[in-house]
Amino acid sequence: MSPNLGHSLIARGRDYGSKVADKVMESALRDNPDYLSISVTFEENAF
Repeated sequence: MSPNLGHSLIARGRDYGSKVADKVMESALRDNPDYLSISVTFEENAF
């Protein structure tokens, strides 16, 4: 899952913001009901 989430965000290039990242993570949680949570760490000034 982790590489797929990262690739989903990278595919959007630098034009994505935190709201897009939130939606991608929400979608990942909906698509994987066995997951209790997910987290993502960004580099400083990523947005």
